[in-house]
Amino acid sequence: GTDWSWFDEWESQYCKTITRQYMETLFIKELVPMFTPFTALQRLIPGYEKKGKARGPLPEKVLLTTPSWLARSYHLLRKDEKRTDATEKVEYKGPITKIDGRTGQIIDQLIFETNGATVLRLPEESTGGLPASSVALPSRTCGFDLTYLDRNMARLVAFNQLNETAVFGGWYPEELGGPFNIGPALCGLYTFDTISKIVKHREATGDPIQLEFKWDPHDP
Repeated sequence: GTDWSWFDEWESQYCKTITRQYMETLFIKELVPMFTPFTALQRLIPGYEKKGKARGPLPEKVLLTTPSWLARSYHLLRKDEKRTDATEKVEYKGPITKIDGRTGQIIDQLIFETNGATVLRLPEESTGGLPASSVALPSRTCGFDLTYLDRNMARLVAFNQLNETAVFGGWYPEELGGPFNIGPALCGLYTFDTISKIVKHREATGDPIQLEFKWDPHDP
């Protein structure tokens, strides 16, 4: 008979991955907003009214891994078992300032750029869709709203503290599955810098990536 022991091991590991990603999201959406008022408490002291925000116990960097399209799949092939988490460390210097790529109905390829140089292609090669116009990320981007369709992203929205947005996507249908957003919780304290981990053999824009936000306090 078929040996399914690999699936049991994968399921156990994937449960840990989902839990970690949930805790990353919980930290951003719940814990950071709780600490935000305390970062400016020193301004209550006479003479310190214009002093910058203090990081305190908050980390220098905040990491967030986007979900894998496989989390919404009814079928898992053994060849895809390592595509459920971004585990390959990369050294991409930020800040990432522009998004390029190929689009059709969905985003067939995402290209992240900084200072005119390509940082990452997701996936590395793509013949789907057509070349799309590049989109500059808003100054001090601090949040993302991602929408998925099957194996790929269908739309990527980046925004900043002033609610300025950049949208990159295909001619997607009105009803889409799997929205993923972190809201404005990091705005005013952190800005998007780069991508720190990827899937080694990435094949679709729905493969997970680890977003890295750096401490960069700013008053609107």
